[in-house]
Amino acid sequence: RLFSGDLRLGNLEFSINNEWLIEKLLRYSVPPSFAEPLIEDKRYGRYDCLFLSNNHINDSLSGGIKSTCKYLDEIGMKHVGANISREAQDQFPIIDVQGIKVAVLSYTFTTNGIPLEDDFTFGTNVIKFNSLKDEDYDPSLIHHHIELAKKRGADFIISSHHWGVEYEYYPSERLVKRAHALLDQGIDLIIGHHPHILNLSERYKTRDGREAFVLYSLGNLTAFGLLLPIQKLGAVAEIELETGIDSNQKKIVRIGKVTIMPTLHTRNKKNGTVYHKLVPILSFAEKIRTEKSVPSLSFKDKRAILKLEKEFRKYLNQKGIEYI
Repeated sequence: RLFSGDLRLGNLEFSINNEWLIEKLLRYSVPPSFAEPLIEDKRYGRYDCLFLSNNHINDSLSGGIKSTCKYLDEIGMKHVGANISREAQDQFPIIDVQGIKVAVLSYTFTTNGIPLEDDFTFGTNVIKFNSLKDEDYDPSLIHHHIELAKKRGADFIISSHHWGVEYEYYPSERLVKRAHALLDQGIDLIIGHHPHILNLSERYKTRDGREAFVLYSLGNLTAFGLLLPIQKLGAVAEIELETGIDSNQKKIVRIGKVTIMPTLHTRNKKNGTVYHKLVPILSFAEKIRTEKSVPSLSFKDKRAILKLEKEFRKYLNQKGIEYI
């Protein structure tokens, strides 16, 4: 299911740098051999484009940003949000998806206190989404990219935002207000991450009459180093786009059905080999309740799935979204 869409997007939250490997907790720089199985599964497919603006892209400084871009370019993987030059900052992808031109943008509120080097301030797209004061929040780079996307013929604009507060279910009122303003400015879909747990989502009617959508946080698809089940809860979101013609014979692209599949990342060791799985919690919770045994899951994982399903339905179940 992860690779079943026409456009498959994901957040890559580490730098790929063979020259400077970092194994410290909360600072990540990994070799290509570590990155490869997370980027694609030769049995099922791969991502089409990766978001790189996040708080770990600068963990091995400009060398890591450059080597990450180089590696992804070499394997033919589109990416956005990490820039090897000032000119590259404006060269975000516009991808043709069955006749719909989709612009893909990416921004982060921080680089974890590791400053971009003086001659490399363009290395990633920093927007202080979490600023407490409005005067410290400057979305002008996003506005600039929205205008460029429109000039370049984009029918639909997706923006990845690394923002929010870790382990909080609900975005702050301040963040919601800023999200709405960016949707009014021209973004159609915001995909959020950083809280490391799922957040609520929202349909939003823009001032110009579009129906936009915000996924405030999709949690963790994979969760190395995080121990609690709630920290291993993520989601795969499927957004269907519909096209039409308005009264002026202009193409309209709008968001249709939204489907969210909550997942649990499990990690179990057997005969010296570590096995990682992504388990859809809603369907597997039903299996656990109705079937005598589910041999593919450990007792610990079964217990976690039932607990997470209860938590999900209590806090995160929303009308207008299909959950599978």
